[in-house]
Amino acid sequence: MKTHTLKSGQISVTVQTADGPRSIPTGCSDKTVLKQLITSTNLKDVELAAQAGVLTENLIRKLTVGGNVTIEQAFGQWKEWITHASNSERTAQNSITMVNAWVQHARAKNLRVNQVAEPQVSNWINARDGTSLGTRRVRLASIRSFFRFCVIKDFVARDPSGLVRVKAHLLSHEQKEKKVRQCFDESELQALLNLIQERIAGLQGIAQKTGAEEKRLDTLRFWYAATLLGRWSGLRLGDVCSLEWACFNKKGFMVVWTDKKDTRVALPIGDELCQGIVAIPTNTKKHCFPEQRAMICDVHQRSTLSVQFQRLLADAGIQGKSYHCLRHTLATELNAEGESIEAIAKALGHGSTRATKGYLH
Repeated sequence: MKTHTLKSGQISVTVQTADGPRSIPTGCSDKTVLKQLITSTNLKDVELAAQAGVLTENLIRKLTVGGNVTIEQAFGQWKEWITHASNSERTAQNSITMVNAWVQHARAKNLRVNQVAEPQVSNWINARDGTSLGTRRVRLASIRSFFRFCVIKDFVARDPSGLVRVKAHLLSHEQKEKKVRQCFDESELQALLNLIQERIAGLQGIAQKTGAEEKRLDTLRFWYAATLLGRWSGLRLGDVCSLEWACFNKKGFMVVWTDKKDTRVALPIGDELCQGIVAIPTNTKKHCFPEQRAMICDVHQRSTLSVQFQRLLADAGIQGKSYHCLRHTLATELNAEGESIEAIAKALGHGSTRATKGYLH
């Protein structure tokens, strides 16, 4: 491979192709830097591409000029991009967490992007760590998002995750089976609400409450309202936490832009849903639950909310349920009342009825 400087100051690379020598500008003007990059890159890929007649200007840049970008540098740029490009902040944070976990597992932080090979991705996707099939698929989707970004940015010629597959045949039946959601029955819901009300009353009876007791009281008030809202609106926990007072501006309806797919849902306010709305504390300005919203938006804290709810369920003697089961409960009830699956899908903010069918029990 020979190099020479053009009149423009850019350096051109000459390679031997099937049709003879070919000169391609690299976009680099420093010959010393270019030689270092070519030396540090997989020269065999360049020569093979040239001989196959598929060597393009973009490809030569990926193999040479972009070949010095490290995983750490690329991850920083991708992280900034996906944070702003994703419709959901939580989806972006999930992807960032997944890719960061792969970087740590593969010890790839200081590797150049073009040094990553398929086995380094596959070994993490298919690690024998008890992870479910669904989680492995999310892992792979996140890694592919990262490497597609790297390909577009010319950091690497090809996506090393492109041929990676989740090896489902290596997983146990339990790992492959989806977790079955269950509905709440009315006695369970009443037991949970009674427990929360009793604890609220107990804390309200304390004349001089400590800071910890005040915080505990606020948390219980949130869960009382959130349980009613989840039961009668079918909203996800993240959407309940992110409710704004502006959601109630349309008379007779609660209008919510859901976080998962940025879908608009207009829910009629019946007597039951009204109970949940009335239970919302009125000492806030924009968001109904500012503290919980901050927690749900923080990838490191949002699991705290699920833990809190699970503890309340356990104390109420309820097993095998989660907050998301409230969503299944509403869908199943609407189905039993004769609502069409299209109407139920619309109420849940589903893009198609295919997803809704999994909520009917």
